[in-house]
Amino acid sequence: MRMQGRGTTPRRAFTLIELIAVMVLVAILSGIAAVRYFDYRDDAEKAADETALQAANDAMRMAHYDRLAGGGADPIDTMPEALATLQFDELPRGWSVSGLIATDVRGNQYQLTPETDSAPARLAWIAGPDPPSGAPTPVSPVGLFMFLAPALARRSRGA
Repeated sequence: MRMQGRGTTPRRAFTLIELIAVMVLVAILSGIAAVRYFDYRDDAEKAADETALQAANDAMRMAHYDRLAGGGADPIDTMPEALATLQFDELPRGWSVSGLIATDVRGNQYQLTPETDSAPARLAWIAGPDPPSGAPTPVSPVGLFMFLAPALARRSRGA
């Protein structure tokens, strides 16, 4: 760490090894921070989708109760009617609608269950890369067989 400059005045400086070690440490820490940042960002986007889905279902539930109380409009049975209930003048950017299925920017698909006299209209996640919390996950046939095999064996033995 101590280097001799011109004359007798000692100068202090970092060696090349010390500088490289600090750069490697900074690179490792920034790599860890970047991974966490993108994880938090994905979690935030997923939470925003879940919140929007819950808000949409709450709005349709309120419209259903207004209709039952005599002050509401016709039942919600199409996606444009559902969007009108949510007071959207147009689809959110990047969304598309086909029949009763809406697809968001990231490829998640939501299905509209039309309103009946006993139940409000409802949007539910049906497919895509980001299932909301509590969404049913697809079960493989092998997994289903492994789950049902013990019960089927007991039933076939008459137990």
